Formats: sequence, structure tokens, C-alpha cells
Amino acid sequence: NLGRNKITDTGIRYIVQSLQNNNVLTKLTIDSCYIKEKGAHFIARLLENNTVSYYGFVFILLLLLIHRTYYGEFGYNTIGDNGMQSICEALQKNTVI
Repeated sequence: NLGRNKITDTGIRYIVQSLQNNNVLTKLTIDSCYIKEKGAHFIARLLENNTVSYYGFVFILLLLLIHRTYYGEFGYNTIGDNGMQSICEALQKNTVI
């Protein structure tokens, strides 16, 4: 659970890089981590290139990162419309999730 930490875009970049070859992680909580549009683009690349089913990661992403951004619950992740679009496009390209 990484939620409610000031991970920022830089931190999420390193997290995403470390998950590129991961096939174990099933849940990653990233709510209220001060992730902005650039961080959403890093997450999108991970989702787009994912070859392992990270159901937990995707659920947490959708429920905490996106929901809280748009509905204002603990909204410290401000990915914006462009960040949201990147994530949606990545999910469309993903063949595993």
C-alpha cells in the first residue's frame, strides 16, 4: 500500500520501471500520491505493455486514481483529461486485462 505518500510523477516513474518485468504483484494502491498527468502517462505505458494480468493493479488504478481524481475524494492525484485519455488508450491496446 503506497497510498497517501508523496510519490509524485518521479516516484511513479521508478515504480513503473520496476514493474516492467514483474509477474508477482497483484495489487498496488496509489491513492493520494500527488500523481499528475505525467505520472498517468507512465502508468499508461505499463498498462499498454503489460503481459501479465494485474487485475488488482487495474482495479486500484480505476477505483483510486481515476475515481478520486474526478469525484474529489482525497483528490491528491490530478491526472487531468490527457492523463485519463492515455490510460484509456493503453487499456484498449492491452490484450491481457
